[in-house]
Amino acid sequence: MDERRTMPADSVLADFMSGLDPNISMLLYGLASTNLDEAIIKAKMIKMGQKNVLGTIQINVKMTQLETENQVFQQQLAWKQAIKSQPQVQPQSQPQQPFQQNNTQRFGRWRGQGRGRNPD
Repeated sequence: MDERRTMPADSVLADFMSGLDPNISMLLYGLASTNLDEAIIKAKMIKMGQKNVLGTIQINVKMTQLETENQVFQQQLAWKQAIKSQPQVQPQSQPQQPFQQNNTQRFGRWRGQGRGRNPD
């Protein structure tokens, strides 16, 4: 920034802080850095801390999502098990009556209108 060191240290520090992300600059201002090197180190630490916090937040969001999905799956499993444990009522099927024509027994139904037997 000031390679020849012609600017006062406070101005260099103020210029550095004004070029930072506003959130980092605000946190760095609260740490009361006295020189540029210290401000750079603290700004890097703040940035790393923000990344860690962001990563933690993303992990927490994913964990919450997975817990919710797990609860839904558990409810579905319990529902399916409850349905399986209930006695099943089987529909009563009617036995097929043999079709009689000319004293011979054949299975199927008469289709009517002269079309012959329907082989079921």
